[in-house]
Amino acid sequence: MVHEQEGLDRIRTRVSEFPGPVLPPGRNGASKSFFIEPDAEPEARRWGRTYWLPEARTFHNFLYAYSALFGIPSFVEEALLRQPDRFSIKRLPLTIRSTASFVLDAFGFDRRTGRERNVLYSPGPAIRHVHARSEGKARITDPAMAYFVAQLYLAAARGETEESGHFDYVKSFLHAGGYPFPQNRTDLQDFVSDVDRELAGNRQQKLWGHLQPTATALDVDFDCEDLIEFLPSQTAGHFTRFISQKGDSS
Repeated sequence: MVHEQEGLDRIRTRVSEFPGPVLPPGRNGASKSFFIEPDAEPEARRWGRTYWLPEARTFHNFLYAYSALFGIPSFVEEALLRQPDRFSIKRLPLTIRSTASFVLDAFGFDRRTGRERNVLYSPGPAIRHVHARSEGKARITDPAMAYFVAQLYLAAARGETEESGHFDYVKSFLHAGGYPFPQNRTDLQDFVSDVDRELAGNRQQKLWGHLQPTATALDVDFDCEDLIEFLPSQTAGHFTRFISQKGDSS
């Protein structure tokens, strides 16, 4: 645990150097809601079709991002302090559906109606509201939020031609939500590798057992071998041993 704390301190220092939010004046630093700038809409809609649609693809992206998060015990445990059942088999599909709605709003798709949106909404205010510090509940820390969204971005961009504008667009969600984020794709990949090297562990491995039921509830494919290819190396090793042990005990 001493080594883990030292690693966490190093990650916190690194994240403190990321570009941070620039929030306009208003309550809690920004207005409660705002639209995507009209000039950005055509590209945002194209990125939605390329990286996030159909909606099952966004569900899949979130499932992979949570899979990576479950390999970082310190990040999982801070989330569980906020909400003890957050990653339960019952709640995780609901969390993915609701959060996917905020993201798809920014790419021109309303998953509640199954149609394209006439106007696009930034997820920033929702991020800021849901993850704000409140009575009896701490704010999600900058490193945990940056790591989760980094993995979400990597899941979305996997197998597709890289577009720098798409990265900057996703980064803007975090900045508008009050969180720092890596400057570019190279910094993002280095950050993910650093977190994996410093903090990966199996203390919360039981949560990996919730992935298949969640995938079934969301009606998306779940392939363990494909997930292993996606996960960073240390986390992939822990996950591989977990599924091997499950197979041995069945």
